[in-house]
Amino acid sequence: MVTLQEIRTGTELSPASRKRNYLEFGLLNQVKRNYVGRILPITEQIADVCGRLIAQRRKASETPRTNDFYWLLLTWCMVYQWR
Repeated sequence: MVTLQEIRTGTELSPASRKRNYLEFGLLNQVKRNYVGRILPITEQIADVCGRLIAQRRKASETPRTNDFYWLLLTWCMVYQWR
């Protein structure tokens, strides 16, 4: 699922273009289709929200200080309101 999150982060950081459309729709759908049943149990919603959070930080020149796993875990906690 990290792959989906990384693709989402990349699309969010890319300017609107044919390449971004391909990444956002073509590649994401291809990865999902080709790896059915082999994607780790981080939900698509978490990967999507996480990718957007990382992209927002990078756009604001606030480079995340931690690795992607931390961001996925943080997003999982936010989505499921885990305390």
